[in-house]
Amino acid sequence: MSVVFNIVYTPAQARKNASEFQKAEWKNERAFYDLTATYNYETYSLNGKKTAKHKDILDYMQKDTGAFNLERPLTAQDVKDIKERLAKSKSIIWHGFISFDKETSAAFTTPEQARKYLKQTMGALFENSHIDKNNVEIMASLHIDRAHHHHIHFSFWEKEPKRFDKNGERKFTQKGCFSQKCIDNYLISASLALEDNKNDFHIARDKALARLKELMPQHKNTQSEIGTKLADVASILPASGRLGYMSDNMAIVREKIDRAVDFIVARDDKLRAYVRETFSEIIKRESKVKEIAKANKILWTQGGRLKPEEIEGKLTPEQVSKLGIQGNKFACIEKLRPEFRARLGQIVINAAKGIKDRKMTNAKSSQKAGKNAMRIAARRDAAMLRRNVEKFLYNIEASMLRIRTDFRPLLHQAEFEIEQAQREQARKYK
Repeated sequence: MSVVFNIVYTPAQARKNASEFQKAEWKNERAFYDLTATYNYETYSLNGKKTAKHKDILDYMQKDTGAFNLERPLTAQDVKDIKERLAKSKSIIWHGFISFDKETSAAFTTPEQARKYLKQTMGALFENSHIDKNNVEIMASLHIDRAHHHHIHFSFWEKEPKRFDKNGERKFTQKGCFSQKCIDNYLISASLALEDNKNDFHIARDKALARLKELMPQHKNTQSEIGTKLADVASILPASGRLGYMSDNMAIVREKIDRAVDFIVARDDKLRAYVRETFSEIIKRESKVKEIAKANKILWTQGGRLKPEEIEGKLTPEQVSKLGIQGNKFACIEKLRPEFRARLGQIVINAAKGIKDRKMTNAKSSQKAGKNAMRIAARRDAAMLRRNVEKFLYNIEASMLRIRTDFRPLLHQAEFEIEQAQREQARKYK
């Protein structure tokens, strides 16, 4: 399975130093893509012939299966509204296509299939780019006129001017080119989305998250081993601000949250198995990404991205293979481990917050009983928390002798099992 991705752009204005011919060329191209054209830009500019075969890009897009955005097919009213907005817009218009090989084309025969694919993958193009994906309007269509070469045409533009110039006025983005890294990330994500086992990671991850959530209500009693740990986490939560795992005010306690997660994972066989399964799926995806990168000659090193001619002209196949393993860095893979860690951590934070909220409720109730009762309750809570923390520290020390409460052993075990399976597979085909 393979994907060909192409993207170019049409600016809102011709270059300041453009010749008269270049200005006319830009005017026709802009009219073609902002839906105000009378003639097909491509035919007009390349052949010098005026023809109304396709009036504009919308006509061209609708010729096979109709136009759609990432949410639904475009109705006649949708198209009318888009035309009105685009005619007035000062945004750059980006446009291009995603083309599939013969094998993959069979999976894209309806607009709904193409729409779901774009919705799943387009975010990777905007990730770490200069474009805010929430400020983008997209129009696309699926062309199936070539039986073994189905392809998706797309165009998109910014909805509103959100950047500020030197005078403090809002402007649309002036930079049309996407970085090579953004394009590479899209190509990798688009290729991964075609894999038959693309959902295996999410299935494994969700089982681990569900099991951790299942454990939390069982340990509301802070006298249990895991409950003690949750009480410890509750005692270090910030008194104000958001309690999200990645929130700025949680930075100083994030390491302790991670240790709490490791502590809980180490004490539940089912959860530990699900976490290891999740790591196994991450490793498989990393391996697949390396294969895709090598096939497309996408190799990143510390010095930057290698050009195809550099790879073929200066590097041996052995060197390419080594760089493919060590050099490829893609957001769609790099984010999997930290995101998984953050999701696990958030579940523990939410459980600890519940303990903290209950203690605050009890404290308020004690206030009604008078100052003496409140002081007694405070001393009792402090003594109980001290005993719980001492118990927790003792259990941690004892547990370190039987199991390391860290994800790394699980990761190493998963890597070993996958490598062993690959060696067995290789022996079968010798």
